[in-house]
Amino acid sequence: MAVAQSRRKTLLDTMNAARESALTPELRSAISTLMARSDFAELAGMTFAGRRNLYKNLGYKRTLKPADYRERYKRGGIAKRIVEAFPRSTWRGGGELVEDEDPDTETKFEVAFDEMNTRLKIWSIFERTDILAGLGQYAIIFIGGPGEVNTPLKKCKPEDIKYLTPFSERDITLEGVVEKATDERFGMPEFYNLSRVGSLSSVGLRVHHSRIIHVADGLLDDPLFGTPRLEAVWNYLDDLDKVVGGGAEAFWKRADRGMHVQIDPLLQVTEPMREELRNEIADYTDQLKRNLTTQGVSLTPMGSDVANISPAAATLIDLISATTGYPQRILMGSERGQLASSSDQSNYDDRVQDRRTEFAHPTVVDSYVKRMQGIGALPECDQYETRWPEVDELDEEQKMALAYKAAQTNQAQGETVITSDEIRDWFLGREPLTADQIDDLDPEDDAIIPPDPEDPDADGPPIKLMTAKRQRLMKLKKRKSKGGYW
Repeated sequence: MAVAQSRRKTLLDTMNAARESALTPELRSAISTLMARSDFAELAGMTFAGRRNLYKNLGYKRTLKPADYRERYKRGGIAKRIVEAFPRSTWRGGGELVEDEDPDTETKFEVAFDEMNTRLKIWSIFERTDILAGLGQYAIIFIGGPGEVNTPLKKCKPEDIKYLTPFSERDITLEGVVEKATDERFGMPEFYNLSRVGSLSSVGLRVHHSRIIHVADGLLDDPLFGTPRLEAVWNYLDDLDKVVGGGAEAFWKRADRGMHVQIDPLLQVTEPMREELRNEIADYTDQLKRNLTTQGVSLTPMGSDVANISPAAATLIDLISATTGYPQRILMGSERGQLASSSDQSNYDDRVQDRRTEFAHPTVVDSYVKRMQGIGALPECDQYETRWPEVDELDEEQKMALAYKAAQTNQAQGETVITSDEIRDWFLGREPLTADQIDDLDPEDDAIIPPDPEDPDADGPPIKLMTAKRQRLMKLKKRKSKGGYW
């Protein structure tokens, strides 16, 4: 509790200094909020009126930093799954920005974004930023546009945007906060100081906020800082390391259980005899020698109970799965996971779709599009939507079984309840058949070449080529986005 009292005293001193200075009421409120959060953080794990500190007794780290999350992500095994599963499922297969519903009509906005995506790999950048946001409270996309990076990003052409680079919270410090409560950016930083070290070249940049797309997942009462994906399960991951690591250590010790060396008390043991015995045992223990030559010495293997770590590990996996919302099929990728109920799979797919609608589009995609339109790098449009690949986890056999049941429904009713086109579309994910099509045409093969006007056998008007937009949408529909991690 002494640490908490010391920290509170420091904050009180800061608050007193704020009262005596010309700080705005907004900043004073922020300091007061910081004090409340500090007090609340110190309460975690305290029981018996503060006499027992579970965090200290169980070895849990109380204050977690972005570097802690990054190290566990790199070395923690299951932690990598927890951080990546939702982003991988959300952005798998990319997407398509659609302004006009007509697949044969390509607007200037759609063409411009597709060209920009081809050059900058936008969907991949979004996915990487989403993963980095889970390794801390936020991540950013640094827009490599014209002008000095510490100045506002001004009007420019699409080709003036040279690159998009994601940064994690670990490599960022925030500078200056918008204090005016009537400003739409109230509480947000004016500048982002980027200081990535460890790549081919170190980065040290002071970047204006207009060149930054701020991405935070799991926002609650703060528009700036989200919730790290490993925070809620950190203690469980510590416990899992103890169980698995302790079990491995126990196995190692049981595999080489050791020996009890008993020397006959009637035997006169000289120092050379002791040294020879030590060498014999060392050769047996450390080398490949599997026999011992002794005189007046009895060797007894030391036994031990076999520890079964499976129940403890399974309990922790259950807790981690429940806390993160991942079915064990996603979390573990095991045989048990493959037998997970269709209800679990459906719930996970629903969460991926919700995440696309409530987070990916408004927080990432739309923020980027609005920023590009604001500087003239993308054409203005009244409205648009993000089309995502379908979330589909059924294999071909399961699809055919559903299609067969649908056909049986028609037979049982004695009338057409579900048309053949609907069966192909809903259950098989295929286009309706026409007289000029076959089942498995790739979109590239669907483009029809107009007749040669000099060919005497060519008749009829030229047929319109399939637009690039229609081809992209068809590819998007065929490119199923697996609800699972892989």
